[in-house]
Amino acid sequence: MVHFRGKDYPDAKLPCNRERMLALAEALESGEYPQAAGALRGHSETGKTGNCCLGVACDLAAKAGVGHWGNPDTLLFYTPSQPHGEGALMPPEVMEFYGLGNNNDRQLRLSDSASTDGFDFITGTVLNDDGASFAAIAKIIREVYLTD
Repeated sequence: MVHFRGKDYPDAKLPCNRERMLALAEALESGEYPQAAGALRGHSETGKTGNCCLGVACDLAAKAGVGHWGNPDTLLFYTPSQPHGEGALMPPEVMEFYGLGNNNDRQLRLSDSASTDGFDFITGTVLNDDGASFAAIAKIIREVYLTD
């Protein structure tokens, strides 16, 4: 069971590329990435360029040859399906890189169904922009995607 905002979400294991999802959890825990909110890449509270958790996922995909960051002034991520750049959601190619399929809302779904009281799904976007730390997001990634 994943607990968020005082609500419980059924703890279903979601399909993914486990090796790449583990690398994402480790990157979020590493301290290498300053955290930002509201966009894949933006400015953190310290004024440095930072990433939301989805931006970290895109950065790891780019290091593996899937997409690339554009001009540092635009802070957009480019893939064949997003030739003009994406600033908020994971492009389909990045979803495929992590083995998430098209049913994952491009926001890194972290629950398989709505909460027990009918609240919407938990996503990496919601957690990140609601102020959850990268370490907390990584812990939920491990619970939802990586535990047997």
